[in-house]
Amino acid sequence: MNVPLIIIPLSTIKKLGYKFPWFGRKLDGMFPTLRVHLLMAQIPMTMEEFAISALVSSALISFFITIGLFLTSIILKIPKNEAIVLTLGPAVLIFFLYFIVTLFYPQILSKKIAEQIDKDLIFALKDLLLEVSAGSSLYNAMAGVVLSNYGLVSKEFEKVLKRTNRGMPLEDSLEQLAVETPSTHLRNACWQILNSLKAGTMLTTTLRGIVQDLTSDQHRKIKSYAQELNVLALIYLLFAVAIPTIVTTLAIVMASFSGAQVSEDTFLYIVVVCYFIQLVLVGLIRSRRPTVHL
Repeated sequence: MNVPLIIIPLSTIKKLGYKFPWFGRKLDGMFPTLRVHLLMAQIPMTMEEFAISALVSSALISFFITIGLFLTSIILKIPKNEAIVLTLGPAVLIFFLYFIVTLFYPQILSKKIAEQIDKDLIFALKDLLLEVSAGSSLYNAMAGVVLSNYGLVSKEFEKVLKRTNRGMPLEDSLEQLAVETPSTHLRNACWQILNSLKAGTMLTTTLRGIVQDLTSDQHRKIKSYAQELNVLALIYLLFAVAIPTIVTTLAIVMASFSGAQVSEDTFLYIVVVCYFIQLVLVGLIRSRRPTVHL
């Protein structure tokens, strides 16, 4: 999987990562979870390769921005001292921001993958339960889930079957899936299935319990989101109606006492600020919405 923020070829990344392994080890101490998120996000790079690629990409982006700002200052005929400050300041800031965002990208990507897995997981496990209850083996039941195309869940199960077909025991392949998957629910399901296989208990009972737990968890998330939504909706109404009205009224009253005038620009400023606050609140409401499919 390619990382959009990395702008240098993978072949060059591997050479640089091999020459500067110490930089990756330094970052490993500062970001101890980065190596795990690289594995969960299915990014084909080692810690050392990703660290040096993030550094070089940030430096290149900062360099191009520096050139662009410098040429702009020449066109606008800005004095040399001011041009240096206006060029280097934003370039350095963008370098650090780009570098930090790149380092956190695997974590963001792994969370998105986990959401996509959780979206179809409950349906895939219900299908798995149906197949096992009908007398199919776990291998054949997982093959049925793969053919049923349950999104990323089917792809994860397909990896398990491919490793099993190459000679790896099914239990070991499931254990590897539990280690690599970014989905907490799929990880727990894999461990419970493994424990059931090792203990010799009824697999149907284990799967039925997993499905019930997932269903209860999704109901709990919906109720929690409904409670949060009441508060967020109230805050949104405050910034959409109450606060603009109160601020405008206070500005008019205070202006009348002081003898000053409230210009149209003031009202426009209040509207623009409240508008952007509302956009942030809408984004917050959307981000808090749970990914559930019952």
